[in-house]
Amino acid sequence: MPVLPVNSNEILIFGCGSYGQICYMHLSSDSACQVIGFVQDEPQVNLFFDKPVYRFNDIVPYPVIYFYAAVGYSELNYNRTACYLKMKNKGFLPVSYFHNSAIISPDVIIGEHVYIMENSVLQTSVLIGENTIIYMGCNIAHHSKIGNNCFLAQGVNICGYVTVGDNCFIGANALIFNNISIGDGCVIAAGAVVKRDMPNDSTYTLSGEVIVGDAKNRFERWVNKYR
Repeated sequence: MPVLPVNSNEILIFGCGSYGQICYMHLSSDSACQVIGFVQDEPQVNLFFDKPVYRFNDIVPYPVIYFYAAVGYSELNYNRTACYLKMKNKGFLPVSYFHNSAIISPDVIIGEHVYIMENSVLQTSVLIGENTIIYMGCNIAHHSKIGNNCFLAQGVNICGYVTVGDNCFIGANALIFNNISIGDGCVIAAGAVVKRDMPNDSTYTLSGEVIVGDAKNRFERWVNKYR
Protein backbone atom coordinates (compact mmCIF):
# COMPACT_ATOMS: atom_id res chain seq x y z
CA MET A 1 0.00 0.00 0.00
CA PRO A 2 1.29 3.50 -0.73
CA VAL A 3 2.39 5.52 2.28
CA LEU A 4 0.95 9.01 1.88
CA PRO A 5 2.73 12.17 3.06
CA VAL A 6 1.07 13.58 6.13
CA ASN A 7 0.82 16.75 8.12
CA SER A 8 -1.95 18.44 10.05
CA ASN A 9 -3.66 20.08 7.07
CA GLU A 10 -3.29 17.49 4.30
CA ILE A 11 -6.47 16.11 2.81
CA LEU A 12 -7.69 13.55 0.29
CA ILE A 13 -10.77 14.20 -1.84
CA PHE A 14 -12.93 11.17 -2.63
CA GLY A 15 -14.23 11.66 -6.14
CA CYS A 16 -12.96 13.01 -9.45
CA GLY A 17 -16.18 14.35 -10.95
CA SER A 18 -17.41 17.91 -11.35
CA TYR A 19 -18.08 18.22 -7.63
CA GLY A 20 -14.58 16.95 -6.92
CA GLN A 21 -13.30 19.78 -9.11
CA ILE A 22 -15.41 22.33 -7.22
CA CYS A 23 -14.13 21.05 -3.88
CA TYR A 24 -10.53 21.07 -5.07
CA MET A 25 -10.82 24.72 -6.11
CA HIS A 26 -12.45 25.72 -2.81
CA LEU A 27 -10.10 23.79 -0.56
CA SER A 28 -7.02 24.91 -2.49
CA SER A 29 -7.86 28.61 -2.52
CA ASP A 30 -10.13 29.26 0.46
CA SER A 31 -8.87 27.04 3.26
CA ALA A 32 -5.74 25.97 5.08
CA CYS A 33 -6.02 22.50 3.57
CA GLN A 34 -3.45 21.06 1.21
CA VAL A 35 -5.03 18.61 -1.21
CA ILE A 36 -2.49 15.81 -1.67
CA GLY A 37 -4.57 13.53 -3.89
CA PHE A 38 -7.88 12.05 -4.89
CA VAL A 39 -9.51 8.69 -4.20
CA GLN A 40 -11.77 6.49 -6.30
CA ASP A 41 -12.92 2.92 -5.87
CA GLU A 42 -11.34 2.06 -9.22
CA PRO A 43 -9.39 5.01 -10.64
CA GLN A 44 -10.01 5.85 -14.27
CA VAL A 45 -7.05 8.24 -14.45
CA ASN A 46 -3.67 8.44 -12.72
CA LEU A 47 -3.74 12.20 -12.14
CA PHE A 48 -6.46 14.76 -11.51
CA PHE A 49 -5.35 18.41 -11.38
CA ASP A 50 -1.81 17.02 -11.34
CA LYS A 51 -2.55 15.19 -8.09
CA PRO A 52 -2.32 11.38 -7.80
CA VAL A 53 -5.53 9.37 -7.83
CA TYR A 54 -5.42 6.49 -5.35
CA ARG A 55 -7.44 3.30 -5.32
CA PHE A 56 -9.57 3.15 -2.18
CA ASN A 57 -8.43 -0.34 -1.19
CA ASP A 58 -4.78 0.72 -1.41
CA ILE A 59 -4.78 3.68 0.97
CA VAL A 60 -4.16 3.78 4.70
CA PRO A 61 -4.45 6.69 7.17
CA TYR A 62 -0.83 6.95 8.22
CA PRO A 63 -0.76 8.37 10.81
CA VAL A 64 -3.62 10.85 10.23
CA ILE A 65 -5.15 11.99 6.98
CA TYR A 66 -8.25 14.06 6.53
CA PHE A 67 -10.80 13.62 3.76
CA TYR A 68 -13.84 15.05 2.11
CA ALA A 69 -16.19 12.88 0.04
CA ALA A 70 -16.91 15.04 -3.01
CA VAL A 71 -19.97 13.19 -4.22
CA GLY A 72 -23.17 15.04 -5.05
CA TYR A 73 -26.82 14.07 -4.74
CA SER A 74 -26.82 10.84 -6.76
CA GLU A 75 -29.09 8.10 -5.39
CA LEU A 76 -30.65 10.76 -3.15
CA ASN A 77 -27.34 11.32 -1.33
CA TYR A 78 -26.83 7.63 -0.54
CA ASN A 79 -23.71 7.40 -2.75
CA ARG A 80 -22.06 10.28 -0.90
CA THR A 81 -23.05 8.76 2.43
CA ALA A 82 -21.48 5.42 1.50
CA CYS A 83 -18.20 7.10 0.48
CA TYR A 84 -18.16 9.24 3.62
CA LEU A 85 -18.75 6.25 5.90
CA LYS A 86 -16.22 3.93 4.31
CA MET A 87 -13.47 6.56 4.46
CA LYS A 88 -14.36 7.29 8.07
CA ASN A 89 -14.56 3.61 8.99
CA LYS A 90 -11.11 3.11 7.50
CA GLY A 91 -9.71 5.64 9.96
CA PHE A 92 -9.66 8.83 7.90
CA LEU A 93 -10.98 12.00 9.52
CA PRO A 94 -13.81 13.95 7.85
CA VAL A 95 -13.50 17.70 7.35
CA SER A 96 -16.11 20.38 6.83
CA TYR A 97 -15.78 23.46 4.64
CA PHE A 98 -17.52 26.84 4.98
CA HIS A 99 -16.84 29.42 2.28
CA ASN A 100 -15.52 32.69 3.66
CA SER A 101 -18.50 34.59 2.23
CA ALA A 102 -21.01 32.43 4.11
CA ILE A 103 -22.69 34.16 7.08
CA ILE A 104 -23.15 31.73 9.95
CA SER A 105 -24.52 32.77 13.33
CA PRO A 106 -22.09 31.82 16.13
CA ASP A 107 -24.67 29.63 17.86
CA VAL A 108 -25.40 27.46 14.81
CA ILE A 109 -24.70 23.76 15.43
CA ILE A 110 -23.13 21.97 12.46
CA GLY A 111 -22.34 18.26 12.20
CA GLU A 112 -19.20 16.79 10.66
CA HIS A 113 -18.52 16.56 6.92
CA VAL A 114 -20.70 19.55 5.99
CA TYR A 115 -20.04 21.77 2.96
CA ILE A 116 -21.39 25.33 2.83
CA MET A 117 -20.79 27.33 -0.34
CA GLU A 118 -20.67 31.00 -1.30
CA ASN A 119 -23.06 33.60 0.11
CA SER A 120 -25.22 31.26 2.15
CA VAL A 121 -26.77 32.57 5.38
CA LEU A 122 -27.54 30.51 8.49
CA GLN A 123 -29.38 32.44 11.20
CA THR A 124 -29.47 31.92 14.94
CA SER A 125 -30.36 28.53 16.46
CA VAL A 126 -30.07 26.63 13.17
CA LEU A 127 -28.92 22.99 13.32
CA ILE A 128 -27.27 21.23 10.37
CA GLY A 129 -26.77 17.44 10.44
CA GLU A 130 -23.70 15.60 9.23
CA ASN A 131 -22.74 14.97 5.60
CA THR A 132 -24.95 17.74 4.24
CA ILE A 133 -24.23 20.07 1.31
CA ILE A 134 -25.54 23.63 1.22
CA TYR A 135 -24.97 25.15 -2.19
CA MET A 136 -24.51 28.80 -3.16
CA GLY A 137 -26.84 31.48 -1.90
CA CYS A 138 -29.03 29.43 0.43
CA ASN A 139 -30.84 31.11 3.32
CA ILE A 140 -31.79 29.11 6.39
CA ALA A 141 -33.79 31.12 8.91
CA HIS A 142 -33.80 30.92 12.69
CA HIS A 143 -34.57 27.72 14.61
CA SER A 144 -34.64 25.51 11.52
CA LYS A 145 -33.15 22.02 11.47
CA ILE A 146 -31.64 20.23 8.48
CA GLY A 147 -31.04 16.49 8.84
CA ASN A 148 -28.14 14.25 7.91
CA ASN A 149 -27.13 13.46 4.31
CA CYS A 150 -29.10 16.28 2.70
CA PHE A 151 -28.46 18.41 -0.39
CA LEU A 152 -29.73 21.97 -0.69
CA ALA A 153 -29.27 23.30 -4.23
CA GLN A 154 -28.46 26.91 -4.99
CA GLY A 155 -30.82 29.63 -3.84
CA VAL A 156 -32.94 27.56 -1.45
CA ASN A 157 -34.87 29.66 1.08
CA ILE A 158 -35.99 28.03 4.31
CA CYS A 159 -38.10 30.11 6.68
CA GLY A 160 -38.08 29.88 10.47
CA TYR A 161 -38.86 26.77 12.54
CA VAL A 162 -38.66 24.40 9.57
CA THR A 163 -37.56 20.79 10.08
CA VAL A 164 -36.02 18.81 7.22
CA GLY A 165 -35.40 15.07 7.73
CA ASP A 166 -32.48 12.92 6.62
CA ASN A 167 -31.55 12.10 3.02
CA CYS A 168 -33.52 14.91 1.44
CA PHE A 169 -32.96 16.90 -1.75
CA ILE A 170 -34.24 20.46 -2.07
CA GLY A 171 -34.08 21.86 -5.60
CA ALA A 172 -32.75 25.23 -6.68
CA ASN A 173 -34.72 28.32 -5.60
CA ALA A 174 -37.29 26.32 -3.62
CA LEU A 175 -39.04 28.17 -0.78
CA ILE A 176 -40.24 26.44 2.40
CA PHE A 177 -42.70 28.37 4.58
CA ASN A 178 -42.48 28.76 8.37
CA ASN A 179 -43.12 25.80 10.67
CA ILE A 180 -43.14 23.20 7.88
CA SER A 181 -41.97 19.65 8.63
CA ILE A 182 -40.27 17.64 5.87
CA GLY A 183 -39.89 13.90 6.46
CA ASP A 184 -36.94 11.63 5.67
CA GLY A 185 -36.08 10.78 2.07
CA CYS A 186 -38.05 13.63 0.53
CA VAL A 187 -37.51 15.50 -2.74
CA ILE A 188 -38.60 19.09 -3.39
CA ALA A 189 -38.66 20.31 -6.98
CA ALA A 190 -36.67 23.33 -8.10
CA GLY A 191 -38.71 26.50 -7.68
CA ALA A 192 -41.40 24.83 -5.55
CA VAL A 193 -43.15 26.80 -2.81
CA VAL A 194 -43.72 24.39 0.08
CA LYS A 195 -46.77 25.36 2.11
CA ARG A 196 -47.62 22.06 3.84
CA ASP A 197 -45.88 19.23 5.64
CA MET A 198 -44.41 16.28 3.76
CA PRO A 199 -44.43 12.69 5.05
CA ASN A 200 -41.40 10.42 4.67
CA ASP A 201 -40.50 9.32 1.12
CA SER A 202 -42.55 11.97 -0.66
CA THR A 203 -42.05 14.43 -3.53
CA TYR A 204 -43.24 18.03 -3.66
CA THR A 205 -43.79 19.06 -7.27
CA LEU A 206 -43.52 22.51 -8.83
CA SER A 207 -47.32 22.62 -9.03
CA GLY A 208 -47.63 22.01 -5.28
CA GLU A 209 -48.71 18.37 -5.41
CA VAL A 210 -47.33 16.00 -2.77
CA ILE A 211 -46.71 12.50 -4.13
CA VAL A 212 -46.15 9.91 -1.42
CA GLY A 213 -43.85 6.94 -2.08
CA ASP A 214 -41.02 6.06 -4.47
CA ALA A 215 -39.31 9.44 -4.05
CA LYS A 216 -35.79 8.09 -4.58
CA ASN A 217 -36.58 6.30 -7.85
CA ARG A 218 -38.63 9.23 -9.11
CA PHE A 219 -35.71 11.53 -8.29
CA GLU A 220 -33.23 9.35 -10.18
CA ARG A 221 -35.48 9.31 -13.24
CA TRP A 222 -35.61 13.11 -13.14
CA VAL A 223 -31.83 13.38 -12.74
CA ASN A 224 -31.20 11.03 -15.65
CA LYS A 225 -33.68 12.91 -17.84
CA TYR A 226 -31.87 16.23 -17.46
CA ARG A 227 -28.30 14.92 -17.19
